Amino acid sequence: IFFFYLQTAFCSSFQNSTLSPALNASSSVTAISHAGNRVLLAAGASLYRSENGGQSFSLETNLPSGGGRSIQSISIASEGYGYLVGTGGLAYQIQLNTSATSSTHPLSYTLLATDANPADETGTGIPVKDLRQVSFTERQTGYFTAADGAIYKTTDGGLHWHVQESGIPGSPAPLLSFSDQERAVVVRGTAAGSGTGTATASPL
Repeated sequence: IFFFYLQTAFCSSFQNSTLSPALNASSSVTAISHAGNRVLLAAGASLYRSENGGQSFSLETNLPSGGGRSIQSISIASEGYGYLVGTGGLAYQIQLNTSATSSTHPLSYTLLATDANPADETGTGIPVKDLRQVSFTERQTGYFTAADGAIYKTTDGGLHWHVQESGIPGSPAPLLSFSDQERAVVVRGTAAGSGTGTATASPL
């Protein structure tokens, strides 16, 4: 169980209900994902990793610089592959590290370039937008949402992306929920101009 307050992450287990500080990050916590005992936690542009269920964390010093852009969402699988997305089109592909440094850094991170013209399908297709949520249904197939409401899909592990659904002007980024590899629900909201808003859910 994790609890966050600004820059501090607290962790407890079912055996011990006491919340203990596990990490004092350099900035406020922005994203977290876990698979088994491995936990990845982002605080702004920094990424931290735990291999003991979140009892302690170490800074991922092998993460390529993203130019100060903030990590907003993490997807990590038990097999070691995953993805990170963030502001300004920030995107990293995560893979198991097979080099000599694997004992210190079991995961490797590849920073992917943004695409100034995603529609021409010659680049990565990653837009220069703030990216909000990333989810993979299996190793090759994944989705991320953008702050303008668009949904993007990959079928090659995150190397290339294309628009699955266009955004709705003035709407916040949608939320995605997957029940399995084939079924997902998209929740979209409308801006609350007068203090109220609406939300709709539909299949992806």
